[in-house]
Amino acid sequence: MRTKFIAVVLVIASLLFVAFTWFSPTGHIQNAGFLLLGSIIAVGKTHAIEWEKKRARVIELSRILHIELSNLVARSCYDYENSWSNIQSKSYNVVHLQKFSPSGAVVYPAVASEIALIGAESALAIVQFHYRLDALRREMANIVKDANEKTTMAPIEKSALKLVALRFEQTLPAGLEALEKLSSGNADAEKIEAAAIRHYDAAGNAANSEFTLRERLKQSIKENV
Repeated sequence: MRTKFIAVVLVIASLLFVAFTWFSPTGHIQNAGFLLLGSIIAVGKTHAIEWEKKRARVIELSRILHIELSNLVARSCYDYENSWSNIQSKSYNVVHLQKFSPSGAVVYPAVASEIALIGAESALAIVQFHYRLDALRREMANIVKDANEKTTMAPIEKSALKLVALRFEQTLPAGLEALEKLSSGNADAEKIEAAAIRHYDAAGNAANSEFTLRERLKQSIKENV
């Protein structure tokens, strides 16, 4: 859209230049007109190039953020389905708990200064997901920090486990929204998300493997309403 606008401006400037030089009585004025047109074309070309670079960067950012996001959301979805959706029947100690600690993001912090380029809605969605994921990570870290040699292998209190399960639940709608926002315009989004959840399904119980990642997220969210 921006490129088309610049093109229109250049056309108008060219028409004005032709009219200006056609009716000008002296060669000096014509030379000035040529100089002015050349400057306008140079500026327009520069802006067009910069706009295309920015557009390409936005596409690149959205894609790499979506790839990392798919993996993080898939991990949360898989762990919740298989280990935290029915915490009443589970018993975990600190050693078990640490195995569920979410992986740290690599791409997201590296491009944080550019995240506004992907648009307000997409940026907000991914920030909110990482906020929820950090809350889950902190909840687990607090339990681990409070443990000692005597309690490391002892069952964690149900109240603490329920709070961790709640943090897991909160990552699901945030993750779903972030996937939906970041996948816009990405033709490979479905394949990327399928590969992400398939990786975790292959490691253990894959009872829901016939459903897509988003379908599984929606199902888990629905069960918690």
